[in-house]
Amino acid sequence: SGSFYNCRNLTTVNIGATVANIGEYAFAGTNINKFNVDEGNAVYSTSNGKDYLLSKDGKTLLLVAPGAKGAFTLTGVNAIGYGAFAGNGNITSVYMPDATYVADYAFSECRGLKSVTLGKLDYVGSYSFFLTDITELPEFSDNITEIGSYAFAFTLIDNVVIKNGMTIGEGAFTECAKITSIVIGKNVTIGTSA
Repeated sequence: SGSFYNCRNLTTVNIGATVANIGEYAFAGTNINKFNVDEGNAVYSTSNGKDYLLSKDGKTLLLVAPGAKGAFTLTGVNAIGYGAFAGNGNITSVYMPDATYVADYAFSECRGLKSVTLGKLDYVGSYSFFLTDITELPEFSDNITEIGSYAFAFTLIDNVVIKNGMTIGEGAFTECAKITSIVIGKNVTIGTSA
């Protein structure tokens, strides 16, 4: 992990057919704005020249280029992978209406991120929206059972509605100073400092 950390002149990555694993935060601190993936690669895919990497089946967003800026739009993708946007301070909004799964650290420390439009979420991982500037919670599906630890900590959300039967992880809403309203459903378990 962190293989090319802070290689600021790095702007394009060509991924060969035999590349099977890219470690966590491998390209953090770079200025990559384009990925090219060999068609024979069994793990990764993209529309060559795009600023993101997908799983081979195209259903999971694995990584957004650190150099990506402004509004990010992607349809037909069901899941946002571990740390996919993490640390990108230049993304201001995300529109992924088919995404229902947000993995741990997916948007963590995306300090310029103001809004997200996603599908009704079935899963929200730990630290998934930590230290972003979102002002509204994404919509939750009826199937969601848990919000991960510190998932929305240090955000600007102002209204929280917790559905019946959910488990709220430790610190999930810590330091959300803008919250003015909380509605908690029945049989909810709330973690420490949530």
